[in-house]
Amino acid sequence: MAQFKSVCLADLDGQPYIERLTCEFWRAHPKIFKSACVKPQIIYSSNNEEWVISLIQAGMGMSIMPIWTDLRNITYVPITDLSLSRTIGLRWRSQHALETVDWFRQFAKVHDWKVAG
Repeated sequence: MAQFKSVCLADLDGQPYIERLTCEFWRAHPKIFKSACVKPQIIYSSNNEEWVISLIQAGMGMSIMPIWTDLRNITYVPITDLSLSRTIGLRWRSQHALETVDWFRQFAKVHDWKVAG
C-alpha cells in the first residue's frame, strides 16, 4: 500500500492490519470495515502505540493512525473514502492549584490546535 498516493477502504481488504486498541477509531472500525465489505487480516492488536509503530516500521503490516512527525520508515497514505477527526480535551483537579498546571491550561486556551491532515 505504501507505493500508492492514496487508497480507498476496499483496498485494505485482506491486507495485514495492526490494530491500535487505544484509538477512538478502533471502537468504530468493525462497523466501518463491515459497511465497506472490508476484512483486513488482523495480525496484531496492541494498546501500545510504540509497538504498533515498530511493527509497521518492520514491514509487518499497516494501521489507520494520525500523522506522527519524525517517524522513520513510515509512509502515510490517505484513505480517500474515510474522513476521521478527533476531539481531545484536558482534565485537571481544581482543588490542586499547581502553578505549572495553571500555566499549561492558559497556554492551551489560546493555542490553535487544529492540524491540517
